[in-house]
Amino acid sequence: MNSFGSDRDSFTDGPKSCRSILVTPNPDAPTPRRRNFLRRAAPGRLPTPPVSSEPRPPPASSMASAPMPATPPSAPSGQRKRASSDSIGMYAVQCCKCHKWRKVPTKDEFETIRENFTEEPWYCSKRPDCSCEHSADIEYDSTRIWVIDKPNIPKPPPGTERLVVMRGDLSKLDTYYVMPNGKRVRCTGEVDKFLEANPQYKDRLSVESFSFATPKIVEDTVSHSSAWKAGKAKKQDRMNNASSNNN
Repeated sequence: MNSFGSDRDSFTDGPKSCRSILVTPNPDAPTPRRRNFLRRAAPGRLPTPPVSSEPRPPPASSMASAPMPATPPSAPSGQRKRASSDSIGMYAVQCCKCHKWRKVPTKDEFETIRENFTEEPWYCSKRPDCSCEHSADIEYDSTRIWVIDKPNIPKPPPGTERLVVMRGDLSKLDTYYVMPNGKRVRCTGEVDKFLEANPQYKDRLSVESFSFATPKIVEDTVSHSSAWKAGKAKKQDRMNNASSNNN
């Protein structure tokens, strides 16, 4: 997962380091493309959405997460709900050799791969019964919203959970941590305050263990979204008003 190239060219022309990608459902994807995505797969194969002729694919050495279920599963009674607002529902990693996308079964495994991806690039051969000869599990296209994550993000400390939440206008994502007592923090300053107020956690939590880096949305996959267009128009209006006031 290589997230250091924030512009379009560095995203599409090849990896300069490793990336991770978040993917969420795109409600404004064109209807024909959505029908194709729902076609049945041949026995023994995962359904593979068609590649759009418009968006250009991400580079090699990438990781991804895919659509979140429409209704998150209910947490067992008595358990604290912690990930209900996470915008990630499925994970995948891109082989550094064949560039095909492979699904990662759990968030924990995805975070482990992402943490070490620069030093330990991922290949199809790392997954049992898989090779570069097998078809991709998932393809890059605009039926999903793709965002570039950063590599080498430390795994959340024990007892905490890292959440990535998409804003309603699809303009950006926000990163939070759920602390052991259920409190959410959104910056290192809040981590400091939490540890001062809860010194019992200082022996197992440190500020350096938290990363609030946010993924970058790939504009190709949201530019036709009505929510994104409305948000961009509002932002442009604010900029125009600010410019007028300064003059």
